Amino acid sequence: MAESKPRKTDEDNAIDRLSSLPDSLLFHILSFLPTKTCVSTITLISHKYLHLWKHLQVFEFYDDSQYPFEETELLKTFAAFVNSVLTLRKSRDIRKMRLSCAYSLSDTLYTNSFETWIRAAIGPYLEELHLFIIPFDGDQFPPPPSLFTCPNLVSLSFLFTALHKCPKLQALLIQNNMESKPKRKTPQPRRVPDCLISHLVVIWFNGFEGYVDEVRFAEYILRKGLVLKSMTIVNALMDPRQKDRVRKKLSDIPRGSAICKLQFDSDASP
Repeated sequence: MAESKPRKTDEDNAIDRLSSLPDSLLFHILSFLPTKTCVSTITLISHKYLHLWKHLQVFEFYDDSQYPFEETELLKTFAAFVNSVLTLRKSRDIRKMRLSCAYSLSDTLYTNSFETWIRAAIGPYLEELHLFIIPFDGDQFPPPPSLFTCPNLVSLSFLFTALHKCPKLQALLIQNNMESKPKRKTPQPRRVPDCLISHLVVIWFNGFEGYVDEVRFAEYILRKGLVLKSMTIVNALMDPRQKDRVRKKLSDIPRGSAICKLQFDSDASP
């Protein structure tokens, strides 16, 4: 009597379905995940995908440490991971990069690593570069001039660094086109930008999607904005449950300005 073949588990069936997808579609799916997730989990699914991440053209790196300037070992671990990914990748052409980490001119580990990563992204195929840079002790990251020669760069964003460079900023409109969901904590600068202390009265966040760094940025502005009158969050891309969670979280934040109003409005315009 012929032995019956063992029945496939749901996990086996899922892997079979994944294996049938073309690489181009897999790359597209992986582009929505943090790079650390791609590298650490995709190889667990099947040996076939052991080197798949090396062909990615979309990268997202987030420093796990809340205070990296005090946690040198954590920074070294983060820097080693980013360096290894960018060194081992097969595709030399980066289309999108999102980088969230600290920066300090007084620490060569910061400056050398950060500049290396930005140079790796610069090229004719770069379309989007999102930098969530935390400057410590007032240090500012000087973007390399070659960054502004990328012919296909259509989206470039700097958070916190931009605030430090605009001490008299009164109104801020953030148009957010981010496509990925970071899950990491992001540190905050030691020195509060001058505009938050005495000038910024209106902030409009258009395209808010509830990502970790977005929420932390909004929290920081609410806490430190001493003359802030209103923060309007346009969140059409959030589902109702996520919207309620974010609304409650931000509503509970102690505000630096007693007159600041927090408004969620999908239809308003600045």
